Amino acid sequence: MNWYKKSQTEFNEPPKWEYPGADHDYNPSWDYDVEVSPDKKIVDYINNYINKVKQNILPQIGFIKDIKAAFIKGDMNTLARYVDGTRTHAVIIINIEAIKEGVKTYGVHLEDQLEITILHELAHAIQDASGLGFDEDEAEDFADDYQFSGVLNKFWENKNY
Repeated sequence: MNWYKKSQTEFNEPPKWEYPGADHDYNPSWDYDVEVSPDKKIVDYINNYINKVKQNILPQIGFIKDIKAAFIKGDMNTLARYVDGTRTHAVIIINIEAIKEGVKTYGVHLEDQLEITILHELAHAIQDASGLGFDEDEAEDFADDYQFSGVLNKFWENKNY
């Protein structure tokens, strides 16, 4: 097989991105190197946890209708990122390799780190949809309160607009 044909067969297209019902057309491949074949076990865990968030947390928030994760690769300074402007149909970008490296470095459980990361980024979606500025401490408090005590910190209700 010649080099050209071989290079064509080795290239993998990013997974097709669909977000039915979203009020935006954002596609993570516009801004990120999308992971073609992320760790299936971790992706399944994340998707299962997001489903729990949709069932247990989103109804209590009311104005966030859906949340979806995209998986990226490459050098990234953070574990995950909420995509600004996706608000009511939030998109969260997750770097699985960065999370696994953080777990190894800090000695935390992978499942705990995945859940806290999703909750933290959900807090940014809430801040964005509420017209609040992004506040890392507020996002951390929201994630920690729910993860460790099961309390939904409705910080957006206490803000003066």
